[in-house]
Amino acid sequence: MNQNHSIKVGYVYSRELLSVSNQLPPVKDRAILVHQLIGAYRLLGKCYRIKVDKPLDENQLRKFHSVEFLDFVRKISKDSDQSNDDENDFGLDYDCPPFPDLFKAIGYIAASSIAAANAIISGQFSIVLNWFGGWHHGHRDEASGFCYTNDIVFAILTFLENGFDKILYIDLDLHHGNGVEQAFLHTDKVFCLSLHKYEFGFFPDTGSIDDIGLFRGKYHSMNMPLRNGINDDQYIEIFDKIINKLIAKYQPQVIICQCGADGLSGDRMKSFNLTSRAYLHCIKKLLQSHSPLMILGGGGYNFANTAKLWTLITAQVLDQQLDRNIPDHDFFLYYGPDYDLSITESMLPNENDPKEYNAKLEKILSNIEKIPAFVPLRPTPNPNNNNQSWIDKLENLINVLEKNRGEDAMSMVLSILTAIGVTIVAIYTAFGMFSWPVSLMKGTKSARTQLQDIEDRHLNNCFNINSLREKLRATGHLTDREMNRLRILEEQERMTNLEESYVNEYRESYYYRMDKAFHSMGMHMGYALVNSTFPNPINFILSELQTVYPLDYILILSLSFSLVMYTISGFKHIGIRFLCIKLYKIKPGKTAPQGILLLFALVMLAILGINVLFYSAFPQYATYGRQFYEDQSNNHTIAKICTLDSPKGLNI
Repeated sequence: MNQNHSIKVGYVYSRELLSVSNQLPPVKDRAILVHQLIGAYRLLGKCYRIKVDKPLDENQLRKFHSVEFLDFVRKISKDSDQSNDDENDFGLDYDCPPFPDLFKAIGYIAASSIAAANAIISGQFSIVLNWFGGWHHGHRDEASGFCYTNDIVFAILTFLENGFDKILYIDLDLHHGNGVEQAFLHTDKVFCLSLHKYEFGFFPDTGSIDDIGLFRGKYHSMNMPLRNGINDDQYIEIFDKIINKLIAKYQPQVIICQCGADGLSGDRMKSFNLTSRAYLHCIKKLLQSHSPLMILGGGGYNFANTAKLWTLITAQVLDQQLDRNIPDHDFFLYYGPDYDLSITESMLPNENDPKEYNAKLEKILSNIEKIPAFVPLRPTPNPNNNNQSWIDKLENLINVLEKNRGEDAMSMVLSILTAIGVTIVAIYTAFGMFSWPVSLMKGTKSARTQLQDIEDRHLNNCFNINSLREKLRATGHLTDREMNRLRILEEQERMTNLEESYVNEYRESYYYRMDKAFHSMGMHMGYALVNSTFPNPINFILSELQTVYPLDYILILSLSFSLVMYTISGFKHIGIRFLCIKLYKIKPGKTAPQGILLLFALVMLAILGINVLFYSAFPQYATYGRQFYEDQSNNHTIAKICTLDSPKGLNI
């Protein structure tokens, strides 16, 4: 490719990347159509080629994807025809069917957007095009919505690793970019803006105007939900109002724009009524910001229109004017019958009420104003502190805390955290102490219920056996499968008869009658202590065990470990909840990274609560251990063990 244009525009391409992109079942052969049309207009010679020579390896893919997902993809890539019950768990089913070389394809697609990001980070290019990327629905452990991976997340992670902390992601696809938003929901270093169709039952059923991010990421996700039939003028009006205010407020270091073409008129989705004018205006607006810009592909299921749009965008960033007549090339016939580069509006009715979307716009613009503008300032380092020892620095820190009532503040924070920890102990540890032993129990059916089950199985087996034997007598022949089925049924019938004899023997036994006599009335009485006059046994045991080192530590560690395991068991059964709202499920291999971090934080708080619990359960041991004090009350000095009732201010 020649490099003769003043604007340095990078174009991500390699034969291997084109080959694997062409294999993607949802958009099979689209990639070659786009690339060939761009080449037919002689635009490739005005770009700088960014090569993608090899796919990401597994260690690099683990930056976003889970080990379980990658293992399954590798396995199914070798035998994509093999049915597997785990396909639904990893999203490789209806809209993301597996195919040969799937693992390789994921590696190349993710590598393409990482290459685009590195080209901007290096300062070589201010604009990079990657029409092979833009797969915004992919999740950490799940393919979704035609997206087997999420190259956009890999690109953003690359920017973050290289010190970028204000990344603006704009999604112009018909569908909400849920995968990208979910990945960066809790951070203020990435801002996600999405303009998309939003209605009940429309994939992916996310992207409400009320979804604005969480925790530090609050007000860093903005969603503009739209209805069917929106036209260019409305779309441009909405985009301009949002982007003018957003760029001025957020001041991004880099912009990533996903240009999914499924909002075009004539697309198979039949939702929006946009032409290339709306998309070209949006890109022009982003170019005017003079921020580094990465432009990606995405959806687009009228392949000819998608190729036209992305070719026009390529020409725009190169400042080139194109002839409306499609030039002759290998795929010329795909653009009939008019062979025109333009895209016209359809007669699709417009369901977007200006009052409704203006009200949404006001809410979005109000949320943009709430984006935090505070930038933390680092204190100027004191050159005299460079030669201080760590002890001196620690003493200085303690002095600063004392002067600023830091000790009181730390005590208050610790008290609040401990209160939260006690609450966690009361909910999760208590539930875990109940559920864990119960989950280890295996119930036993009564003899009457077992006999009823046996009779049902007996009738079912006899019916199936008689059916097969009747067929054998009538035809004189059974298939191998039917003969195998007959042998299994006969063996099941033999085991059922044996089980029936055991149950009958037990039912007539002395033990059964005893059991029935005891449990038919139930156990209705227990016992209660009127006054708590008994000594605390744990206090006594731990104090005595102190004399034999380290038995008391072993017991304390055993109790601590048990309570922590009970707490984790409670989290496993209940999940992480806020009041009645379940935030995260705790499931092996499928827990979100944010859920794991929150789980560790809550377990740490629970340990604080367990510490309070220990102090309440055995206060004497926790306070004094096996310490003695001198009692001189009767003119004799007697060594007595310290208790909570011991006099204060005595020699220990």
